[in-house]
Amino acid sequence: MRVWLIVGLLGSVAACSAPADDAEGTAPMAAASAADTAAESAAGDEESAALTTRDGTLDTFTTELRLGVKRAPGSGACPGYLEVRETARIYEGGAEWSGIAWLQWLAEPFAVSATGPSKVTWSAALRPAYAACRGTAAITSVNGDLPEGSVHLTARFDRGRVHFTLDIGPYGDAVALVRSGVVRSNPSWRWAVAD
Repeated sequence: MRVWLIVGLLGSVAACSAPADDAEGTAPMAAASAADTAAESAAGDEESAALTTRDGTLDTFTTELRLGVKRAPGSGACPGYLEVRETARIYEGGAEWSGIAWLQWLAEPFAVSATGPSKVTWSAALRPAYAACRGTAAITSVNGDLPEGSVHLTARFDRGRVHFTLDIGPYGDAVALVRSGVVRSNPSWRWAVAD
């Protein structure tokens, strides 16, 4: 299990981008803004320096996660998918994953609405274009391949709100939620696994 976690979920600081709205909600995503990309890079550099000093980080990997949106019957317009990236830093004795889901194109401002030892949910009001969306989203691809067990990110759309959830509980007792919060009105997290 731990080998799969390290190999299967290796990732880079998250960036989400906005889909162009179309009749079926399947249009390609647009790039995150330059300011978001710069903030993401700076956050990654700070974390990398801190990890290298603290525990001798060995490698950094990027994982691109796509969450496919399944619309409920009678739903209004929904995005076709959400894209998130995570940064994984592998070090002697374990690994840490960091992410920021840039979802301001979809809804804002996000706030932590529920938290537990291995799970956190952020919620926000949907923008008018998606306010009537009802449905769910789950990871449908990891780096363009089938997810093979990646279940830690989901979303639910209901009553004009989106609820974005990180749940690392299914990965076992060797994982821990290190940090969760909001960065510039977007969900932000860090979780770790130990050998």
